[in-house]
Amino acid sequence: MANGRRPAVGTWIRWLALAALLALPCGSCQTTAQSTKPLNSDDVDRSVTLPRTLANVWYRTDDLAMVGLPYESSGTLLVGTDAILFNTDGKSVNIPTRAIRSVVWRTMSGDRIREWAVVKWVENGSEKLVGFTAADGYRFDTSNRELYSAITVAWESQGKR
Repeated sequence: MANGRRPAVGTWIRWLALAALLALPCGSCQTTAQSTKPLNSDDVDRSVTLPRTLANVWYRTDDLAMVGLPYESSGTLLVGTDAILFNTDGKSVNIPTRAIRSVVWRTMSGDRIREWAVVKWVENGSEKLVGFTAADGYRFDTSNRELYSAITVAWESQGKR
């Protein structure tokens, strides 16, 4: 193009084919996790029913050192009235809903970009804190509003809030 000539038709066809291939994975995407996040901790969709299974959920503790990935594990979150269960290869977290002290939608230490459903609960006399968020636009199965609402509804089912 620097010499004033237009690229050959074959070049344009290759560029269009590449663009079409890149668009294929998103052809069935319904929504991104970021575009459906709660506005704040009070933004709860109370029409969410339990139990709820949420795929492609990120998990992290509050003391995670941000050295590359913003999460510790990615897996499935099962939210029920009695417990919140996070499962992935090599990690399982079981949070009894009766032990939950708070659920808020906020950022976590070391991660100023994403917001998380932060769950604080008491286990064996000590306070625990973890965060869950949908896979932040990289996967499209779960919205953050649905995730946060399910956790909040489970917590409230125990008479909390």
